[in-house]
Amino acid sequence: MNNAKAIPALVAGIALLGGAHFWLSSVAGAPAAVQKRAALCGFAPGRMDSIRVALKGGAAAVLVREEGKWRISSPFKAEADEAAVMRLADAISLVQPIAVYAESELAEFSRKRSDFALDAPGVEVEAFSGGESCRIAFGSATPAGDGVFAGVDGDAHVYVMPPDVLRAANLPPAGFRGRHACRIAPEAVASFDLKRGKGSFSRFAKEDGIWKRAPAAEGETGGIVSQEAVRSLLAAVCGVEAGRFAWPTGAAQEPSAATPTLLAGFGLAPDTAVSLALRDAAGAETRISFGKDAAPGFAYALVQDGAAVAFVPASARDAAANANFTDDRLFPVPPDSFVRLSFVCDGTAYALSRESPGAGGHGGEWR
Repeated sequence: MNNAKAIPALVAGIALLGGAHFWLSSVAGAPAAVQKRAALCGFAPGRMDSIRVALKGGAAAVLVREEGKWRISSPFKAEADEAAVMRLADAISLVQPIAVYAESELAEFSRKRSDFALDAPGVEVEAFSGGESCRIAFGSATPAGDGVFAGVDGDAHVYVMPPDVLRAANLPPAGFRGRHACRIAPEAVASFDLKRGKGSFSRFAKEDGIWKRAPAAEGETGGIVSQEAVRSLLAAVCGVEAGRFAWPTGAAQEPSAATPTLLAGFGLAPDTAVSLALRDAAGAETRISFGKDAAPGFAYALVQDGAAVAFVPASARDAAANANFTDDRLFPVPPDSFVRLSFVCDGTAYALSRESPGAGGHGGEWR
């Protein structure tokens, strides 16, 4: 009875092994895998100081960690997309190979690294950690397209990695670039300055939840402004992202700083730009300036602390350029804020008062 149960299991096992051998033999004539390695790179993402990514025929992207944040240092200097860099770091240091082939087994099948496009790779990644480095080459895809061949300098093995590992690495320098143009959230803005071209400057601040125009200079008067106009402006500008970048791009003879001539070419000169300086409650400031039309539906903007010129939705620029903050209401304050009223009716003067609004925003009974 026991033999009767064991025979079908043995047959099934033989069939499974035969299927595995057929699949491995079909992968470009490669030998059977010997074992799985931990990952391509031997040190953890948190230990990486810099990463170099080179695509065949293109400029290499050099990513460096400065004060805990990733930046692009070459072929241009810019803020990096932290998520994109960490996807790459995780992919090369945490993702396990699908299969690993030893040099001796490659020789048995008359195969060598060049057969997997590893001598002239399409993508190369080199990660650095202190005095250590790890250089990885990505070659051709497996015949079934479910993996990519990879090699590591100083290691004779050929690895098969999941396609997502190559996707994380196969990015040009612009692919690692941070896209934010105005990172502060609307509800975090406590005050802001708006300059619209030459000679037009306004300062706004929120007091007890109400937006007011603050005196920009001694002797000027402020006052309550249209709350809806401020909300609409902040909703249009805060959180806006760049579609692409006009400067810097790594072009030859490109200026390393935003010169007056460069800014004027984008309509971003101080006397023509529409500029906002947005501050949170702690005083941390985010700046963005809008220039002329860049493409249908887009305008140029000076973003990321003046370090880049980007294409942003023209609707954000237009919201800042055309906002009308005038509140035409006779009493432009919330009804709950009134504590005293006086009026005359049919020759009789009336005066009403109540306690000031409490924590819930409601005052006492009118008397």
